[in-house]
Amino acid sequence: MTSLLDRWPYRRPVLWAVLGALALAIVGVAVVAMAGGTSPVASSSPTPTDGDDKALPTPIPVQTVEPGPSPSEPVPVPPVDDDLISGAVEATDGSLTVRLVSLRPITITAWAPREVGGPGLAVTIVVTNGSSEEVDLAMDVAVHTTTRTGVSADLDGHNSPFETETLAPGQSAERTIAFACPNAAGTPVAVMVFWGPSVFSLQATVR
Repeated sequence: MTSLLDRWPYRRPVLWAVLGALALAIVGVAVVAMAGGTSPVASSSPTPTDGDDKALPTPIPVQTVEPGPSPSEPVPVPPVDDDLISGAVEATDGSLTVRLVSLRPITITAWAPREVGGPGLAVTIVVTNGSSEEVDLAMDVAVHTTTRTGVSADLDGHNSPFETETLAPGQSAERTIAFACPNAAGTPVAVMVFWGPSVFSLQATVR
């Protein structure tokens, strides 16, 4: 009976090279199996974008900075179809009273792709339910200056939402919203609060 070496049609060094390659392949399979079946092939998951590896912002304690006096010339605001209720730092429609308690210059950090970083304002309002029934605190807030409409920065750490969704008669609630906009001392600002059929316009300046 002839052996494999006798029947091998090529030179024997080639045979040894083939056998060595087979042995290495077997050892590699065994190592992969012992490692839990994972292969050192590169992952096909997408590479994180520049903004994906940022941790969510840490909440920033709200510091009260009282707004300056009402500007000598009111800040123009976009026309609205609802009832416009104007005031300096406080306005009421008989059911809800909105007061501007803080207008704090801040630096906005852009966390989301469409957010704008740079100078901004942390606007703090306090609403009080002056009616005899519970009211819904769902409302929108906007900021206007004489040169620019503020861009809300929803993920900025200065934001502090209402702690409740409704407000009982006689109770008050506070909310802080961050906006990217001019914040130099003396900048005239109009804070617009949209609640139900009412629109509150509070005019003040940045200290």
